[in-house]
Amino acid sequence: MTLCDLAVRFHGRAIACAAPEAAKPLEDALANTKLMIDEANSATAPRNAREKIAALCALSTVAQAARFSPRTDLRCPVALSADELERIRAYLEAHYGRRTKPRPSGDTALDKQLTELAASRDVMCSCTNADCIRQAHETVNAAVGPIPRENRGAMEDGEAIIDEVSRCAEGIELGILPLPGR
Repeated sequence: MTLCDLAVRFHGRAIACAAPEAAKPLEDALANTKLMIDEANSATAPRNAREKIAALCALSTVAQAARFSPRTDLRCPVALSADELERIRAYLEAHYGRRTKPRPSGDTALDKQLTELAASRDVMCSCTNADCIRQAHETVNAAVGPIPRENRGAMEDGEAIIDEVSRCAEGIELGILPLPGR
């Protein structure tokens, strides 16, 4: 079962337990989850879309569980199981914690550029507030430079590091990094 399947199952369970007037936000969340799944499965989706959509499904599920689990007006319990929570936590840790180590390219200047980019990513990923993120973005922008297309490995590493910068900023801005409880 994928994390999006888990999200669909959780939202369905919550809808069944909620009073009709409380079910609307859950129905909306379920509809959004199904749209994300369709987007990830489309032929035009970027290659990393499934991974990003899985993280969004996990985040949506955790948010809805936190919102509805403590409620006393539900007809049945809505909480995520310990196994479901651990699975979500493990995925989010892996998704937001990935760090690409640049491979040697054979070009000293390019290797230095990628090393500086990775170091600036690490600064970004250690941020805990918006001011730090803004300053780290300046460091990242200074480290970004052209990479020759013929150096496929360096291109892949550069793209991966930039994606990781975005993930870290997103995780910090959403308030999920650092992940609590670890």
